[in-house]
Amino acid sequence: MNAMDVIPYEKSSFYIFDRGYNDFKRLYALESIGAYFVVRGKKNNDFKPMKWKRRFPLGSGILSDAIGYMDGQLTMGKYPDKIRMPSESKFTPQLLRIV
Repeated sequence: MNAMDVIPYEKSSFYIFDRGYNDFKRLYALESIGAYFVVRGKKNNDFKPMKWKRRFPLGSGILSDAIGYMDGQLTMGKYPDKIRMPSESKFTPQLLRIV
């Protein structure tokens, strides 16, 4: 059993997980009920961007915002829809990728 299995998710709610919860099957189930999630992305994820936005106001801390899909054999079946990955550096000294 995973901690994600016992949380009573609600539509239109936001859930924040650490990178240990990059379980794309469970995250896709969360999105399918109309909830939103934020997860610190792992460096070795298989995200493939389709569309990038790189112009943001100075001082916003946002470096880029990409929409794409998970390209790996295992993750593509678990999360078949598009996924968004903004990157920021305002609050941490290193690049933070959020999936």
